[in-house]
Amino acid sequence: MTEAQFRARVGTSGWKKPQWRGHFYPPGLVQRGELEYAADRLTSIEINTTFHGRPRPSNYLDWRAETPNDFVFSVKGSETVTHQHRLENPAKNVADFLASGVLFLQEKMGPVLWQIPSSLSFQRDTVDAFLAVLPHSVGEARQLIKRHSTAAEADQVLPDTLDHPIRHCFEVRNASFLNPVFPELLHRHDVAAVVTNSPRLARYSRYHFRFHLRALVQRRGTFSRWL
Repeated sequence: MTEAQFRARVGTSGWKKPQWRGHFYPPGLVQRGELEYAADRLTSIEINTTFHGRPRPSNYLDWRAETPNDFVFSVKGSETVTHQHRLENPAKNVADFLASGVLFLQEKMGPVLWQIPSSLSFQRDTVDAFLAVLPHSVGEARQLIKRHSTAAEADQVLPDTLDHPIRHCFEVRNASFLNPVFPELLHRHDVAAVVTNSPRLARYSRYHFRFHLRALVQRRGTFSRWL
């Protein structure tokens, strides 16, 4: 694979980290400047406030404006979709999530991370139906929102932009997904598998380091060996 075909991005899960202040973030840096500071030193950041909460469309516009042109956010899918409804009724739930303002990231919208609870076992029909609903472009997302969402007002005020791709990745935590049918479904629906540091469940990579960012910088060999 050539350089033009593949680019690895390194980022973090969120940027509001009190333990980074005075270490990664220099003393005196105001909190509202932390995203801009982190984005100047990383190439991607995962927005995880979308899992438990519902940021306003203006939040996405601000985050887009505070980051460099070549920066990409990944977005964690809502727990309403994955944990409360457990992938059921996917068309309406996914449409409502996308209509909440996620598309305001525009060209800086990277993959949507769908993190499945450990209590949810592999059910072929449920997973297949969910993956089949996921839109793979802004145009497809708009159509899904118009057909199924009751929160489509966010879509109506989106600025006109080029129709760019939307990517999705699926993170599972139940050993029942160690089933040859599961990767076949991902391939069929063009959805990536999340690679984690789980000893059981192994092209978005999401590694949970058990030490702070400062220690990560000091122990580069650990991360480079994992890559």
